[in-house]
Amino acid sequence: MEYDPYEINNNGEHEYGEWMSCEQASEIQGQLPVGATIVPIILASDKTPVTRQTGSLEMHPTFLTLGNIHSEIWMKATSHAWACIAYIPVPEYVVNSKFSGLLEVRVWHKCMDLVLQNLKVATEVGEFMVDPMGCRHYAFTPLTAHIADLPEQTMIACVLKKCFANNHKRVGTHHFSDGVSHVNQMTGREHRDIQRTLVPTIVGVTSPGFIHAIHALIDFIYKAQAPTFTRSSLDSMLSSLSEFHAHKHFILEVEARTGMSGPINHFQIPKLESFNSFIRSIQQLGAIMQHSADEIVNLINREDVMHQFDLYALLCKRGISLINIMDEDWIAACLLSDEANTAFHVTIAHDLADRSSTALAQHYHLPNFPNVLSQYLDDVSGQNSPYHGCLLKTWYKFRLQLHSQLRPCNIMPSQQVQAYPPSDTSSKFSDFGSIPCTDLALVPCVIQVRMVFTYLPELKEPLLYVELFEIAAPPEAEPHIAMYRVQHHIRIGKIVRLIDVTHAVELVPIYRTTMDHSVSSMTSLERYDNFYLNAFSDKEWYHTATCRFCLASPYCFG
Repeated sequence: MEYDPYEINNNGEHEYGEWMSCEQASEIQGQLPVGATIVPIILASDKTPVTRQTGSLEMHPTFLTLGNIHSEIWMKATSHAWACIAYIPVPEYVVNSKFSGLLEVRVWHKCMDLVLQNLKVATEVGEFMVDPMGCRHYAFTPLTAHIADLPEQTMIACVLKKCFANNHKRVGTHHFSDGVSHVNQMTGREHRDIQRTLVPTIVGVTSPGFIHAIHALIDFIYKAQAPTFTRSSLDSMLSSLSEFHAHKHFILEVEARTGMSGPINHFQIPKLESFNSFIRSIQQLGAIMQHSADEIVNLINREDVMHQFDLYALLCKRGISLINIMDEDWIAACLLSDEANTAFHVTIAHDLADRSSTALAQHYHLPNFPNVLSQYLDDVSGQNSPYHGCLLKTWYKFRLQLHSQLRPCNIMPSQQVQAYPPSDTSSKFSDFGSIPCTDLALVPCVIQVRMVFTYLPELKEPLLYVELFEIAAPPEAEPHIAMYRVQHHIRIGKIVRLIDVTHAVELVPIYRTTMDHSVSSMTSLERYDNFYLNAFSDKEWYHTATCRFCLASPYCFG
């Protein structure tokens, strides 16, 4: 926890991150008595059903946390950093419907006035409080943020609604098998998954100006999700937003923005308008909170899940038999890269065992595998290597786990990379993962995993049979797309160590003006030869690709 404002200097620039590093913290501290401590209050609320199977009663559950707590802590529901302080009712009124909304707002504000009464007194005159270490502070409790969706915001601000009346399938990401036009309900999660692949997918079917506008907007969104900012990064955000506004007319010209009544010829969207306040907000309040109003509902749901887990742990402790206990064969073995900055997980049980290289070549449709393996063994163990002719064991998938690029002290959830053999029933080809890897010449490159195997009896040296991609063009070649273009006209096989893998990435085929409708998510990596290395696959890869890897070398990107 943090109790005093501070300033971080990053290469001569003020770095904005936690609330205590922002300008507002220093301004408030300057108005308080000497020795006083700021306890910034952060609220979150959302109108949601809180009872299920008993009438779906709606309320406004309201949560509270403190800005003294590091954001990476209070953004995790499992950290128990949020406290539910009230369930504000949503009564039904037997009056004219025109007045119901106004009465609901009055009730909400009255309830909040009662709930926060003591905090308002502490904000004005201060209150002695004890921190987790047992130290007493003369504390003041200003309200610094209230997380809510747009309807909730209008209610808090006492604004009536009438004012606004006028691709290759990637594991862990929503795949829209029937396209996005048939999605019945769009939530924030669906919008996020669409924006990940939107830019490379629409290349060829829209104008460069249209793509430039979409790219600039998504670029701004990803930049805004960084945990820390400097004047340079804020200027970069502003530049992306300015690029969108400079090119948004291309979207309107083709009538791509539509409503229930037809095309809309403007971008007067409240959420888009709020982007203009982001930079000032970051300077005043610190990094933008990565919390949506939907998370309020998730907080309630996760509390239920955690209670269930506590019950599960208690049953295990008492030795009570459970159903669906995990098979011991699925316990994962963990390996580390040479630099110990990447962890790899494979199961102890193999998917295929005791197979010859020739049998695996037929099973995986990889005719060059035996020769490539023989050459690899000659290079690493000599021509008289005892491993020539040894039976092999394979896995259909593995997982890799990285440190966060945005928060290096945090370990990210593991990512799954698949290497299944071709299916005899549905498709000739399987769904493989694409990853950048450091090859034996220590040159980073993009590869497609075709097989995960080992020729040792122990899990000491899992290997990958991969096919290499060639860099066809750097991001500067197409500024409106700003992504690497890769190709594999000649499928060159190679064997590399599993622990040489550095990242899991996503390749999106370049469809151009027409798409082959016989291609599916299972065959797209095989039927196309040219791809974009998707910079928007997730925000961690976005910041890794844009901040860590230089463009001087054609291979220096992953």
